[in-house]
Amino acid sequence: MISPKGAFVLISSFLLSLLSTNVFGTVYYVAKTGSDANSCTQAKNKASPKLSIAAGIQCLSAGDTLYIRAGVYNESINEYNVNLPSGTSWQMPATIAGYPGESVTIQPNAGATEVIRIMGPTGGTRYLIFDNLILDGVNGATNVVEITYTGNDPNNTANHIRIKNCELKNAQNNGIYVDSGSSSNEFINLKIHNNGLSDFDHGMYVSGGNNLIEKCEVYQNAGWGIHIFNEQAPANATNNIVRNNNIHQNARVGSRGAGIILSSGANNIAYNNLIWGNSGGIQIDYNASNTGVYNNTIWANNGGNIENATGIDIGSGSTGAIVTNNISWNHKAGNIYDIGVGSSLATNLTNKSPLFVDSIQYNFHLQSTSPAINAGTNLTPTVIDDYDGIARPQGAGYDIGAFEYYSTQAISTIAVNSPTVTEGSSLVFNVTLSIASSTAVVFTPALISGTATVGTDTGTPIQYSTNGGSTWTTWSNGSITIPAGVTSLSIRVPTIDDTIVEQPETFQLSVNVSSGNTTNTTASGTGTINDNDVATIATIAVSSPTAIEGLPLVFNVTLSIASSTAVVFTPALTSGTATVGTDTGTPIQYSTNGGSTWITWSSGSITIPAGVTILSIRVPTIDDAIVEQPETLQLSVNVSSGNTTNTTAFGTGTINDNDVATIATIAVSSPTVTEGSPLVFDVTLSKASSTAVVFTPALTSGTAIIGTDTGTPIQYSTNGGSTWTTWSSGSITIPAGVTILSIRVPTIDDAIAEQPETLQLSVNVSSGNTTNTIASGTGTINDSMAIYPNPVADKLIVKMSDKADRMMTIMSVLGIVVLESPINDVYNEVDMSNLPKTLYIYKLVSGAITLKTGKVILNTH
Repeated sequence: MISPKGAFVLISSFLLSLLSTNVFGTVYYVAKTGSDANSCTQAKNKASPKLSIAAGIQCLSAGDTLYIRAGVYNESINEYNVNLPSGTSWQMPATIAGYPGESVTIQPNAGATEVIRIMGPTGGTRYLIFDNLILDGVNGATNVVEITYTGNDPNNTANHIRIKNCELKNAQNNGIYVDSGSSSNEFINLKIHNNGLSDFDHGMYVSGGNNLIEKCEVYQNAGWGIHIFNEQAPANATNNIVRNNNIHQNARVGSRGAGIILSSGANNIAYNNLIWGNSGGIQIDYNASNTGVYNNTIWANNGGNIENATGIDIGSGSTGAIVTNNISWNHKAGNIYDIGVGSSLATNLTNKSPLFVDSIQYNFHLQSTSPAINAGTNLTPTVIDDYDGIARPQGAGYDIGAFEYYSTQAISTIAVNSPTVTEGSSLVFNVTLSIASSTAVVFTPALISGTATVGTDTGTPIQYSTNGGSTWTTWSNGSITIPAGVTSLSIRVPTIDDTIVEQPETFQLSVNVSSGNTTNTTASGTGTINDNDVATIATIAVSSPTAIEGLPLVFNVTLSIASSTAVVFTPALTSGTATVGTDTGTPIQYSTNGGSTWITWSSGSITIPAGVTILSIRVPTIDDAIVEQPETLQLSVNVSSGNTTNTTAFGTGTINDNDVATIATIAVSSPTVTEGSPLVFDVTLSKASSTAVVFTPALTSGTAIIGTDTGTPIQYSTNGGSTWTTWSSGSITIPAGVTILSIRVPTIDDAIAEQPETLQLSVNVSSGNTTNTIASGTGTINDSMAIYPNPVADKLIVKMSDKADRMMTIMSVLGIVVLESPINDVYNEVDMSNLPKTLYIYKLVSGAITLKTGKVILNTH
């Protein structure tokens, strides 16, 4: 096989970009060392795979992947014999793939009709991917791959099938056959060669619509390279896209076989293809309408019958073909032939040499003096780059042909991708140049540990390839060279398949350019290694212990089931009503063996070993002399590594008091004073309390009005009156051991003759150890005027004094009041028995006042 320079570079780059199969759901394994007696659950482990591909396929559902390990498998994948899975979308496909980095050949024994036959039940198999396989029909298969339908119902045709990164060869008929009812399939980065026994057999025979054929190399097939044709009515081979393919040296058998035929439908397009050495370049015919042929390079297609040896052949069955920006050169029967209806031909280069770099070596890039440069039509948005992925245009206008010319002085940017694999597979880093460099680029790679440790999680040999993985060179140190014109180099790093359940791990590949023309000298990519071990997932929890103060709190940190890996966590003590460091002591210790041995911990993480389900943490408590309620603190754990369903948990430790409380009864005395003197209430405890007693006092008016008959400041004393503290609001504390606290309330000495008046002092205990929380006492204020005893006679005799102009107030008197004047013997006698109990005022002229009977309050003025 001969590949054009530049063409192979792109195909290799694309291959490497797709080499790693995306894994969405569960991964299953098939290997030559396996057994079909292994269950699907066992087949999730590389150590216990299925033996046959058919058995492995039965494990698959949407989102799952079947990895086939290295070897030759003499079986076919045929839906007559095995039910193929369907995905639900391209985001959730089913995948059958060769194991990354390994060579897997499926080569059915004689008698098989196809290597792979896809059809499916009602609605057809769909969203199914085949990746990284060698599909060999050498033992008599008619087609390598056939996508068709069940029975006679085209509505049941398989669709949305993607085949990528595969080699398809040696079929008796076609490399790929797509039936007329099948649509929306993708054929990407394939090598399709040496298929067919006659010129009716092709590399690809596509009868359906909406298919994509991209970056494939199609060569040495018996008839056409890519044959888009549908002989059935209606002509529904529509909306197919053929782009960026290298189609060469077909028409191996017989007298005909162009590189591409576009027919039997509308809106088929072909662009950026290299077509050379076939029996004809591109044909447009047989009920083809609105066909687009853009920016193809078509050269020397002179094999077979001279009638077909035309670069671009637009037949009478074509309507409205649009042929633009194509190079067609060096064909026996002409570079372009058009007898179609309404064809549009513009800016094609067919009449002069395109000045390729080296057509003899199949290098179809343009020389700097090529007439194709800047001579094309702008075809945005259909054609936006060239075969190499170079953006169009590079100059003043679009170039004609598959390659856009770029200056040899153009500077490339070096980059490294970030691949992901399952452990045990090789990470393949792609070191890429944004455009091909005119000089070699030399760089030195370096592997840098991240969460994956280089040398522990990675193996040897590390290798690199400049030809898309066809050959590999071992590297251990020093520089690596990307040859001039090459845009991609691959570095393959083996990973170690250990038995540790772990999170995805990463390391970095960096490159440092030492020579070559690049815009940057350093670049890096991150490789991710996904674990393939089945984890035992536990839930972490913390107990809530109780202890008497002075004894340790023992928290148990538990896993619901034994973990297959160590679990690492960091503990933290948090104060509640118990204060960490005051109510707790040191050392804090932990044990992984049920308390047989203890290890001191002060900070940092603690590890629960794999297989252990309980770890104890012992926290000392302080035995104080304070009588107190139960107190609590919290132990929380935060998991930093290990396989648990949760990462945080906590438990509450309770410390019960061991001190005996002295319980007292609180009381308030009921004092009596003459107005003007303070009422002193004694708040007493029946016995000394071992803890302070806190209460809030309140004064309540009775016949005495608070604030009128009482004054300020109100004060209290805890030391028998030696010192006094002013109080206006809030609580007052009786210290531990004190049994009496005095509260002093000033009274007002007014000028009013009045009966004794009372007020109340109540206390409400808010903390402390008492049998009761409420108590009260009554304070009595006697008037400062004379208060006389109960009557001893029926008459009250008031003797007038010799003091003239005295006013006497007689209140609440029953019976006879006699006013007696010793000076003039004037007796004024008033019988008050029948008078209202009101206030009487008499003017004393002279004499003394003597009370003989009744209880009379005299206020002399």
